[in-house]
Amino acid sequence: MSQEVPQSRQPNTPTRPGDTAHSGAELELIGAALIAEYEVLREEIGRYQDHQKQIMNFAFMVSAAMAALAQPLFNDSGPKAENIRSVLLYFPPLFAMLAGLYSDRTIRILRLAGYINNHLRRKLASLVSMHVWQWEVYKGSRARGGHPFAYTLDKVRWLVFVLPGVGSAGLYFWLGGNLAGWRSRFGLGVSVLGVAAAVLIMFLAEETKGVGTLDEPDLDALDHSLVRTPPAPE
Repeated sequence: MSQEVPQSRQPNTPTRPGDTAHSGAELELIGAALIAEYEVLREEIGRYQDHQKQIMNFAFMVSAAMAALAQPLFNDSGPKAENIRSVLLYFPPLFAMLAGLYSDRTIRILRLAGYINNHLRRKLASLVSMHVWQWEVYKGSRARGGHPFAYTLDKVRWLVFVLPGVGSAGLYFWLGGNLAGWRSRFGLGVSVLGVAAAVLIMFLAEETKGVGTLDEPDLDALDHSLVRTPPAPE
Protein backbone atom coordinates (compact mmCIF):
# COMPACT_ATOMS: atom_id res chain seq x y z
CA MET A 1 0.00 0.00 0.00
CA SER A 2 1.55 3.29 -1.09
CA GLN A 3 1.84 6.19 1.28
CA GLU A 4 1.18 9.78 0.29
CA VAL A 5 4.25 11.96 0.54
CA PRO A 6 3.63 14.95 2.81
CA GLN A 7 3.62 18.26 1.00
CA SER A 8 6.56 19.49 3.09
CA ARG A 9 8.68 16.58 1.82
CA GLN A 10 7.74 16.81 -1.88
CA PRO A 11 10.61 17.86 -4.22
CA ASN A 12 10.79 21.55 -4.99
CA THR A 13 10.62 21.18 -8.82
CA PRO A 14 10.89 24.37 -10.89
CA THR A 15 8.06 25.03 -13.31
CA ARG A 16 7.90 27.32 -16.28
CA PRO A 17 5.22 29.97 -16.64
CA GLY A 18 3.91 28.27 -19.79
CA ASP A 19 3.20 25.01 -17.89
CA THR A 20 -0.02 26.40 -16.41
CA ALA A 21 -3.23 27.48 -18.07
CA HIS A 22 -3.56 31.19 -18.82
CA SER A 23 -6.61 33.37 -18.42
CA GLY A 24 -8.13 35.20 -21.35
CA ALA A 25 -6.42 38.45 -20.37
CA GLU A 26 -3.05 36.71 -20.11
CA LEU A 27 -3.50 35.10 -23.53
CA GLU A 28 -4.29 38.50 -25.02
CA LEU A 29 -1.14 39.99 -23.48
CA ILE A 30 0.99 37.08 -24.71
CA GLY A 31 -0.42 37.42 -28.22
CA ALA A 32 0.22 41.17 -28.24
CA ALA A 33 3.82 40.59 -27.06
CA LEU A 34 4.43 38.03 -29.84
CA ILE A 35 3.02 40.36 -32.50
CA ALA A 36 5.11 43.26 -31.17
CA GLU A 37 8.27 41.15 -31.27
CA TYR A 38 7.43 40.04 -34.81
CA GLU A 39 7.01 43.64 -35.96
CA VAL A 40 10.35 44.64 -34.39
CA LEU A 41 12.13 41.74 -36.11
CA ARG A 42 10.51 42.60 -39.44
CA GLU A 43 11.73 46.19 -39.08
CA GLU A 44 15.23 44.90 -38.39
CA ILE A 45 15.07 42.71 -41.50
CA GLY A 46 13.98 45.79 -43.46
CA ARG A 47 17.00 47.72 -42.17
CA TYR A 48 19.36 44.96 -43.32
CA GLN A 49 17.68 44.96 -46.72
CA ASP A 50 18.26 48.72 -46.92
CA HIS A 51 21.92 48.07 -46.07
CA GLN A 52 22.10 45.64 -48.99
CA LYS A 53 20.76 48.29 -51.34
CA GLN A 54 23.33 50.78 -50.07
CA ILE A 55 26.16 48.27 -50.47
CA MET A 56 25.07 47.54 -54.04
CA ASN A 57 24.86 51.26 -54.82
CA PHE A 58 28.34 51.70 -53.40
CA ALA A 59 29.57 48.93 -55.72
CA PHE A 60 28.19 50.90 -58.67
CA MET A 61 29.97 54.02 -57.39
CA VAL A 62 33.29 52.16 -57.14
CA SER A 63 32.76 50.83 -60.68
CA ALA A 64 32.17 54.38 -61.92
CA ALA A 65 35.33 55.55 -60.13
CA MET A 66 37.29 52.74 -61.79
CA ALA A 67 36.00 53.74 -65.22
CA ALA A 68 36.85 57.40 -64.54
CA LEU A 69 40.37 56.39 -63.51
CA ALA A 70 40.86 54.32 -66.68
CA GLN A 71 39.42 56.87 -69.13
CA PRO A 72 42.50 59.16 -69.39
CA LEU A 73 44.77 56.15 -69.86
CA PHE A 74 43.38 55.48 -73.32
CA ASN A 75 45.36 58.49 -74.60
CA ASP A 76 48.38 58.33 -72.29
CA SER A 77 51.05 55.63 -72.28
CA GLY A 78 53.83 57.35 -70.36
CA PRO A 79 55.49 56.27 -67.08
CA LYS A 80 52.91 58.12 -65.03
CA ALA A 81 50.16 56.24 -66.83
CA GLU A 82 51.81 52.95 -65.90
CA ASN A 83 51.61 53.82 -62.21
CA ILE A 84 47.97 54.77 -62.50
CA ARG A 85 47.23 51.70 -64.58
CA SER A 86 48.60 49.40 -61.88
CA VAL A 87 45.98 50.76 -59.46
CA LEU A 88 43.33 48.93 -61.51
CA LEU A 89 44.66 45.62 -60.24
CA TYR A 90 43.66 46.49 -56.66
CA PHE A 91 39.95 47.04 -57.30
CA PRO A 92 38.89 43.35 -57.03
CA PRO A 93 39.60 43.18 -53.25
CA LEU A 94 37.31 46.20 -52.78
CA PHE A 95 34.49 44.42 -54.59
CA ALA A 96 35.19 41.25 -52.59
CA MET A 97 34.88 43.27 -49.38
CA LEU A 98 31.54 44.70 -50.56
CA ALA A 99 30.38 41.19 -51.45
CA GLY A 100 31.31 40.07 -47.94
CA LEU A 101 29.30 42.91 -46.39
CA TYR A 102 26.33 42.06 -48.63
CA SER A 103 26.54 38.38 -47.68
CA ASP A 104 26.81 39.29 -43.99
CA ARG A 105 23.49 41.14 -44.22
CA THR A 106 21.96 38.14 -46.00
CA ILE A 107 23.05 35.80 -43.20
CA ARG A 108 21.65 38.18 -40.58
CA ILE A 109 18.32 38.29 -42.42
CA LEU A 110 18.18 34.49 -42.60
CA ARG A 111 18.90 34.21 -38.87
CA LEU A 112 16.05 36.57 -38.04
CA ALA A 113 13.74 34.73 -40.44
CA GLY A 114 14.75 31.42 -38.83
CA TYR A 115 13.87 32.70 -35.36
CA ILE A 116 10.49 33.95 -36.58
CA ASN A 117 9.74 30.70 -38.41
CA ASN A 118 10.98 28.15 -35.90
CA HIS A 119 10.22 29.84 -32.58
CA LEU A 120 7.94 32.87 -32.75
CA ARG A 121 5.55 31.35 -35.30
CA ARG A 122 5.14 28.16 -33.29
CA LYS A 123 4.41 30.07 -30.09
CA LEU A 124 1.67 32.06 -31.79
CA ALA A 125 0.30 28.95 -33.53
CA SER A 126 -0.02 27.13 -30.20
CA LEU A 127 -1.71 30.19 -28.73
CA VAL A 128 -4.39 30.52 -31.41
CA SER A 129 -4.58 26.78 -32.26
CA MET A 130 -4.01 27.32 -35.97
CA HIS A 131 -1.07 27.55 -38.37
CA VAL A 132 0.16 31.09 -39.06
CA TRP A 133 3.04 32.80 -40.90
CA GLN A 134 3.65 29.86 -43.25
CA TRP A 135 5.59 31.76 -45.91
CA GLU A 136 8.92 30.11 -45.07
CA VAL A 137 7.23 26.70 -44.95
CA TYR A 138 5.77 27.37 -48.40
CA LYS A 139 9.12 28.48 -49.82
CA GLY A 140 10.79 25.37 -48.41
CA SER A 141 8.21 23.14 -50.08
CA ARG A 142 8.97 24.56 -53.52
CA ALA A 143 11.89 23.38 -55.63
CA ARG A 144 14.12 26.43 -56.12
CA GLY A 145 11.16 28.77 -56.28
CA GLY A 146 9.29 26.45 -58.65
CA HIS A 147 11.58 27.13 -61.62
CA PRO A 148 14.78 25.28 -62.59
CA PHE A 149 16.60 28.55 -63.31
CA ALA A 150 15.52 30.33 -60.12
CA TYR A 151 18.78 29.47 -58.35
CA THR A 152 20.84 30.82 -61.27
CA LEU A 153 18.76 33.99 -61.43
CA ASP A 154 19.26 34.48 -57.69
CA LYS A 155 23.02 34.67 -58.30
CA VAL A 156 22.77 37.32 -61.03
CA ARG A 157 22.82 40.13 -58.45
CA TRP A 158 26.25 38.95 -57.30
CA LEU A 159 27.66 39.84 -60.72
CA VAL A 160 27.62 43.44 -59.41
CA PHE A 161 30.62 42.42 -57.29
CA VAL A 162 32.26 39.82 -59.57
CA LEU A 163 32.18 41.37 -63.05
CA PRO A 164 33.77 44.74 -62.11
CA GLY A 165 36.62 42.86 -60.42
CA VAL A 166 37.24 40.82 -63.55
CA GLY A 167 36.83 43.95 -65.68
CA SER A 168 39.46 45.90 -63.73
CA ALA A 169 42.10 43.27 -64.49
CA GLY A 170 40.95 43.17 -68.09
CA LEU A 171 41.26 46.95 -68.36
CA TYR A 172 44.82 46.77 -67.04
CA PHE A 173 45.94 44.54 -69.90
CA TRP A 174 43.76 46.27 -72.49
CA LEU A 175 45.42 49.59 -71.66
CA GLY A 176 48.88 48.14 -72.26
CA GLY A 177 49.70 46.63 -68.89
CA ASN A 178 52.17 43.77 -68.68
CA LEU A 179 53.75 41.43 -66.13
CA ALA A 180 57.30 42.67 -66.56
CA GLY A 181 57.80 43.96 -63.01
CA TRP A 182 57.18 42.47 -59.59
CA ARG A 183 54.58 45.12 -58.83
CA SER A 184 52.40 44.09 -61.75
CA ARG A 185 52.74 40.40 -60.88
CA PHE A 186 51.88 41.11 -57.26
CA GLY A 187 48.89 43.22 -58.34
CA LEU A 188 47.67 40.45 -60.60
CA GLY A 189 47.87 38.00 -57.70
CA VAL A 190 45.83 40.38 -55.57
CA SER A 191 43.26 40.65 -58.39
CA VAL A 192 42.94 36.88 -58.73
CA LEU A 193 42.49 36.45 -54.97
CA GLY A 194 39.91 39.24 -54.88
CA VAL A 195 37.82 37.76 -57.70
CA ALA A 196 38.07 34.26 -56.21
CA ALA A 197 36.92 35.58 -52.82
CA ALA A 198 33.94 37.37 -54.40
CA VAL A 199 32.91 34.17 -56.22
CA LEU A 200 33.26 32.10 -53.03
CA ILE A 201 31.24 34.59 -50.97
CA MET A 202 28.50 34.37 -53.59
CA PHE A 203 27.70 30.82 -52.44
CA LEU A 204 27.86 31.39 -48.67
CA ALA A 205 24.17 32.23 -48.26
CA GLU A 206 21.19 31.24 -50.37
CA GLU A 207 17.79 32.89 -50.03
CA THR A 208 15.94 31.06 -52.80
CA LYS A 209 14.45 28.37 -50.55
CA GLY A 210 14.27 30.51 -47.43
CA VAL A 211 15.02 29.11 -43.99
CA GLY A 212 14.39 25.53 -42.97
CA THR A 213 11.57 24.53 -40.63
CA LEU A 214 13.55 22.70 -37.97
CA ASP A 215 13.00 21.18 -34.54
CA GLU A 216 15.30 23.54 -32.71
CA PRO A 217 15.95 23.62 -28.94
CA ASP A 218 13.18 24.85 -26.68
CA LEU A 219 14.22 28.39 -25.83
CA ASP A 220 12.01 28.43 -22.74
CA ALA A 221 14.08 25.56 -21.32
CA LEU A 222 17.29 27.47 -22.02
CA ASP A 223 16.08 30.78 -20.59
CA HIS A 224 16.57 30.05 -16.89
CA SER A 225 15.67 33.59 -15.92
CA LEU A 226 12.01 32.76 -16.67
CA VAL A 227 11.96 29.63 -14.49
CA ARG A 228 9.90 30.11 -11.35
CA THR A 229 10.21 28.01 -8.24
CA PRO A 230 6.98 27.39 -6.32
CA PRO A 231 7.02 29.03 -2.88
CA ALA A 232 7.88 26.76 0.02
CA PRO A 233 4.87 25.74 2.13
CA GLU A 234 4.47 27.49 5.43
